[in-house]
Amino acid sequence: MSDAHFDFHCSACGKCCNSPPLLSLPELFRHQHRFIGGLALRRVRRLRIGQRLAQGGRLYSIGAEDLRATAALSAQLLHPAGDTDILLALQGMDHPSRGACPALDADGHCSLYAAGRPATCAVVPLDALLPDRLLHLVLAGRIGEAAYFGADCLSTEARAGHRPLVAGASVLDTGYAATLALRRNDLAADRRHWGDAVWRLIGPELLGEPGAIPVEQALTVAPVPVLLVIAGASDACRQRVLDFIAAQQALIAEAIAAALQRRLGDDKPFTRQLRAFADTYRALERRLREAPAPRPRVNAAELEAWLGLAPVAEASFITPESVS
Repeated sequence: MSDAHFDFHCSACGKCCNSPPLLSLPELFRHQHRFIGGLALRRVRRLRIGQRLAQGGRLYSIGAEDLRATAALSAQLLHPAGDTDILLALQGMDHPSRGACPALDADGHCSLYAAGRPATCAVVPLDALLPDRLLHLVLAGRIGEAAYFGADCLSTEARAGHRPLVAGASVLDTGYAATLALRRNDLAADRRHWGDAVWRLIGPELLGEPGAIPVEQALTVAPVPVLLVIAGASDACRQRVLDFIAAQQALIAEAIAAALQRRLGDDKPFTRQLRAFADTYRALERRLREAPAPRPRVNAAELEAWLGLAPVAEASFITPESVS
C-alpha cells in the first residue's frame, strides 16, 4: 500500500478543461445543443500482480488486493476482450483548433459548473475507472500535469486553501467519494441500457480487425448504434432520439460553419468527420420515421426513467466501499 498523500483545491480556473468531456447518455441528451456526441471505444490494458508503476518518482508494485479491486470495477464497467478490456463511452467532440471544452465561457469558466456539469468533470483530478486504492497513482501523474498547465491545485504537503483528497488507498474527501460513485453508476447504467447491446452488435467485427480499437486511445464513431438501441425500446424513446438527432444536426452545421470561417488546415479532418456524422443522422432519421412501432422491451420503463422521460425507477448502485 502507498503512503502517498494529496491535497487539492479547485479554483475553477478552467485550465484542465482543454477538451470536451465524456458523458453519460442522459448527460449528452441534456446538453445536446452544447456537445457534439460520438461513441468512443478504448482498449484498456489489465494490471498484473507484481507490475511496477511509477508513482511520484518511486515505483509502486501492484498487489493482489489492487488486482482484485480493479477486476471487480472493470467487471461492472468494461467489456472483456482477450487480455484487455474495452470501454464504450459517449465522448463530446470539437475541432482541434478550439483547444477547449465547448462549455467554457469567454472568461474561461465553466458555464455548467453550478448546475448540470457532467459527472466526469466533477471527479477531476480522479479517474472513475480505477479503484480508490490506486487513485494515488493517478494523482502522482497529474500533479506534474497541473504544474505544466500553470494550475496550483494539487499538493503533497499541507497548504492553505487545500483540503485532503487522497491518502494511501483511501479517498478522504466525502464529496469526491460520492461523485466517484455517481460517475461509476453512470458508466454502469450506460453499459446496462445500451453498452452490452451495442457491444454485441459491433464488438465481434471490431475485434476481428487487428488494431481497430487502439490501446489507451479511442476510436470515435457516430453514436448511431447507441441511438438504435434506445429508439427500439418504446415510442417515447424513439421520439427522444429523433429530438436528439435534430439538435445534433443543427450543432454540427454550426460547428462546420465556424470552422470554415477559421480556415485552419488542422480542422479539415474533423470537419469531414462531422459531415459524415450529418449524413448518417439523416439516414437514421429516415429509418426511424419509417420504422414500425417499437416492440416494448422488458426494461423500457426503467430506460425511460433513466432518460428523464418517466418517473424514476428503482436501480442498484455502486457504493464507494465496493470498489475500494
